[in-house]
Amino acid sequence: MTLAGKITFGFGIADIVYHIGAIAFFIIVSIIRRKISGDDRYDKARKILSAVIVAFMIYTTLQMTLLRGIEYPWNGHVFYRGGM
Repeated sequence: MTLAGKITFGFGIADIVYHIGAIAFFIIVSIIRRKISGDDRYDKARKILSAVIVAFMIYTTLQMTLLRGIEYPWNGHVFYRGGM
């Protein structure tokens, strides 16, 4: 998730909260997906789950770019370049 420290959410050491949150989110999604896969009764639930995943990806991308924290504010690059 960090690409050797090159991707940042801009909150310094508090970025760990976002990393833990992302890991927890995908574990929960994996559990839910396993429970609803293969059953036609859960077609609507699969669509909702897909929408939630897309929303999470958009939110995460925004957090890495435009909504980056004050420690490393948005500099026009997704990959943080220290000292530039």
